[in-house]
Amino acid sequence: MKGSKEDVKVGKDLLKIKDQIRRPVKRKDRKSQMAQIESQLSELTEKIEEIRDNISGNGSSHTKLKKKKEIIYLLKNEGKVTATDLSDMIDLSRTRCSEYLNEMRKEGILRSKKDGKKKYYELDV
Repeated sequence: MKGSKEDVKVGKDLLKIKDQIRRPVKRKDRKSQMAQIESQLSELTEKIEEIRDNISGNGSSHTKLKKKKEIIYLLKNEGKVTATDLSDMIDLSRTRCSEYLNEMRKEGILRSKKDGKKKYYELDV
């Protein structure tokens, strides 16, 4: 199974948090401990989402999100680009760039316009 080591880590983290919650705390230390527990729960939630994405076959959503942010940044500066142009800028295959651009268009982030054989993408502001 792909995420088995991560599953064990998540299980251990859950047990640590459970122990911290059950441990008696002095009134003055309560706020700092609650902040620490909330931080750990937040990190744990991210790990669980990554595992869920890996199991469901969605790939690394963190990497995808990072690339989409990079594309948005480039489009803010460039105005409009083709998948080929983007491929040269961010060092990904033209096919992969096209997949990202189409996905972002379906999400309503971008719009596309055809000019002859070329398809240009720009931010849908």
